[in-house]
Amino acid sequence: MLLLGMLLMAVGMLGAGLAWTYGALLAFRLLTGIGGALLLPNATAIVADVFPPAARRQPLGWLVSASGVGAVVGVPGVACVLAVGGWRLPCGVLGLAMRGVWGLFWVWLPPCPRQPGHALAFGSHSREVGTQAPCWYVLAANALQPMVFMGMFSSLAAHLMPTYHLQAGDTALPLALAGGGVIAGASWAGAWRTIPVVSRGLL
Repeated sequence: MLLLGMLLMAVGMLGAGLAWTYGALLAFRLLTGIGGALLLPNATAIVADVFPPAARRQPLGWLVSASGVGAVVGVPGVACVLAVGGWRLPCGVLGLAMRGVWGLFWVWLPPCPRQPGHALAFGSHSREVGTQAPCWYVLAANALQPMVFMGMFSSLAAHLMPTYHLQAGDTALPLALAGGGVIAGASWAGAWRTIPVVSRGLL
C-alpha cells in the first residue's frame, strides 16, 4: 500500500504538469491526494511493526516531523521553482522525485507476503475497533487537524502575495518558518510521556 500510494502520487503530479484542461488537472490532483492518503497510515503501521509499544513515541514524533521538513524545504522550494518556470515545472520536478522515492521504497522495504485469512481478520478487527467510541473521536480529530492545517498553510502564501505584493519566490521564507513550527511541535510531542499510553491503546 505504501508503494501504491507513492506511485499514485508520482503519476498524479506528472499528469498535473501535463494537464490539458482544468478538469484533467482536478482529476490528477485527486489522484495525488488519494496516493498521499495511503502514505501516513501505512508508515505509522510500519513503525508499530518495527518498534515495541514503549519505544514508539520518538519514531512517531520523527514521522510527523517529516511533514514539517517537507514544509520547510519542499514548499519554499516549490515556490522558488514556480517563480522560475511557472506552475507546470514544480509538478514535473516533484513527480520525478516521487518516482525516485518509490524506487528507494521498492529496494528498502522488505517483502510482506499476505497470510491466508488476513483480509477476514482485518475486517473483523475493523468492526471491533469501530464499536469503540474513542476510535471515532480520534478519527474526527485526525480528520479535522489536517483540514485546518492545510487550509491555514495553503492560504498563507495566497494571503502574503496580494497583501504585501510579493512574488511566489518571496513567500519561501515565511513558509519555511511555518514549517519549522511543525518540526518543533512534532519533536516535542514525540518526547511527551503520555504518547506510549496512546500508542499502546491505538497501535
